[in-house]
Amino acid sequence: MLTLKTTRIVFLAVLAALIYERAPWYGYVVWGVLFTLPLFWGSYHIGSNFYIKVICRGPKEKKEVVLTFDDGPMEQYTPEILEVLAEKGVTATFFLIGKNIPGREDLVRKIYDGGHLIGNHSDSHHVLFDLFSTRKMRADLRAMNAKVREILGVTPRLFRPPYGVTNPNLARAIRKEGVTPIGWNVRSLDTVINDPKALDQRVSKKLKPGSILLFHDTSRSTLTMLPGLIDQIKSKGYTFTSLDKMCNLTPYA
Repeated sequence: MLTLKTTRIVFLAVLAALIYERAPWYGYVVWGVLFTLPLFWGSYHIGSNFYIKVICRGPKEKKEVVLTFDDGPMEQYTPEILEVLAEKGVTATFFLIGKNIPGREDLVRKIYDGGHLIGNHSDSHHVLFDLFSTRKMRADLRAMNAKVREILGVTPRLFRPPYGVTNPNLARAIRKEGVTPIGWNVRSLDTVINDPKALDQRVSKKLKPGSILLFHDTSRSTLTMLPGLIDQIKSKGYTFTSLDKMCNLTPYA
């Protein structure tokens, strides 16, 4: 498996060969460019496990799937999504953004009291989060956890990186904070697909046993599509379960 460690070993081995053979300067340039390609791939492909092992699916032996929602809590859609889930008897994991919590504490309690899991999706969800230092990333994760702990008395241990981007700084922050990184293997693209039917078709096509489905509780199309999708998934013999049960995880400290 391609990881940062194996990539570094290959890089140094080839670099040593270039030096030994007294390669021309452009040989070093070409090799330097080639070396950056897997680094970018590893950063933007969360399932690569390039920088750190990320849980992106559950066991394949059972026809179980997990629903996850990012970027909440939102007053406009989160309550309605919770109503749909309650009506269908389905639980989900909500990866919340800390800055969205103030003024919506009751909504956080409603998610938790409804039997759903709450995960950390950073406090700021800053557009440049992946460029933060390890220290700043850790502070960001702690700030979000502190808000949840103040409301519920528990500290989330499940963490989904903003934008699904990983890098060495984040890998160190995750290890030092003792959180479990969570990805997905079915990305709905509900932030860009506005047609509920197209959204339904995309998710249904990619569905497999052990799938972790990524949605956002910030989209009208997701809310519109959700009841029918749940029924369709159930009709195919799948069971909805919680992330901690499917992957044997500890959701809170």
